[in-house]
Amino acid sequence: MNLVVGGIALSLLTALCGTADEPMPGDRGAGPAFIDDVELLMLESYPVQVGAVVRGTLPDPCHQLEWKLSASGDRIDVEVFSTFEVGLDCIAVVEEFEATIDIGDFENGEYLLVVNGVEYPFQI
Repeated sequence: MNLVVGGIALSLLTALCGTADEPMPGDRGAGPAFIDDVELLMLESYPVQVGAVVRGTLPDPCHQLEWKLSASGDRIDVEVFSTFEVGLDCIAVVEEFEATIDIGDFENGEYLLVVNGVEYPFQI
């Protein structure tokens, strides 16, 4: 009898909470960001401050633009993507974006900016 009650309780708990594999409403998912153009912006300062003006589109207005930046030596990698709320209904129309991403401060030299796999060499 206790096994039956325990099994029913476990089934109810699983149904109410979902499983680890199922996203829950309010969870964030990752999606694409389609990049049309990247422009380097260099401010007249010392050291030179560099930004990347990134333009493109998101799958819909419910996606939010995000990025991750990492640097190693003279190479700067930027991964641009979008996030969205799982289970949220949204109108199916692309959303344009323009964002300036602070790349960092640089001394004289040659550098390589890589945005979603596309290379943009620049020199200070």
